[in-house]
Amino acid sequence: MKIADLNEKYLDQLILLDIDGTIVEDGADQLSASTEKMVANLRQRHRVLLVTNSRNDRRNQKIADQTGLILLTTPHRKPSLRVIEELIDYKPESSVVIGDKFITDGLFARNIGAEFIRVERVRGKNEPVVVRLSYWLDDLIWRILTFKRKP
Repeated sequence: MKIADLNEKYLDQLILLDIDGTIVEDGADQLSASTEKMVANLRQRHRVLLVTNSRNDRRNQKIADQTGLILLTTPHRKPSLRVIEELIDYKPESSVVIGDKFITDGLFARNIGAEFIRVERVRGKNEPVVVRLSYWLDDLIWRILTFKRKP
């Protein structure tokens, strides 16, 4: 699913939006113009918070400033339930986690009782080997978990 397809189905949801691989390539600090426009559209109809496991605070805040979104800062990392412990009005039934990786974003959604939407990954040309391997492993796990046998 693409981020642009979310507005109608998920009207007025709390969206917890991943950064790396979801709106920028891993480690990048600049959104493309098309992604910036999609995020702006989401902001018009939803409460959107940025959530990331990256500890690069300066980069994360730059992306938050560029998107106009609030960065959910916490010492905890996805997929921990504790990431959202300071959200006073959190309601799992009206929350969605949008991300590119099942092993972090999908399990995070499962742990907090939210729906998970896995989007097409934003890839970089010079991704480190460890990033490529983590993407490969995540894709394998996702395929295994979503494989449906024909009757």
